[in-house]
Amino acid sequence: MTYGTLYIEDGNFLGFYERREEAEADVLEVIEQDRALADEYGYFTFDESGQRLGEFVTGTEVLAKRSAAA
Repeated sequence: MTYGTLYIEDGNFLGFYERREEAEADVLEVIEQDRALADEYGYFTFDESGQRLGEFVTGTEVLAKRSAAA
């Protein structure tokens, strides 16, 4: 699988990662610098053929997941 980080406002993918943890770390780094982006920056998951799987995961969701794990 591949994980693509995306800024919704301009629709540009800013990075692609082989591991979800890497994509989530990127999302956390961005939103820790600017919390206003928490609902606008996140990632999509793609399968091996490049088809998008599931819904957009927002920075808010990544933060909640991190908090729940702590």
